[in-house]
Amino acid sequence: MDPFTEKRVHSILNGYIHVKIPARMRTSVQLLYEMRDHELTLREKRLSWDGKSWEMTDIAKFKLEPEGWKVYAKNRQQGNWLGVNSIMPNMDFENQLEQVERDPAGIFWPA
Repeated sequence: MDPFTEKRVHSILNGYIHVKIPARMRTSVQLLYEMRDHELTLREKRLSWDGKSWEMTDIAKFKLEPEGWKVYAKNRQQGNWLGVNSIMPNMDFENQLEQVERDPAGIFWPA
């Protein structure tokens, strides 16, 4: 990933996380991301019910492929990542993040 794209993605995600998690909740819920090569994984970190440890949940994976950013969801039973066919690859990362945020099928943000 070129430096401009990487910096833009960092900026988009940092802004998204700031808006998504209200300040009053940031001591118990965090959104984190890990960027490696052409992949980015978005995770949620929550304080356990007893407040003694943190639990990490994978939310979505974004892969920069030749046709654009492809979105993947975690198969909770098998633990592998599956491409989300209802979200077409797009060169605009912000668009793909918005699709994950909307999540009409409840794939990424299970209740």
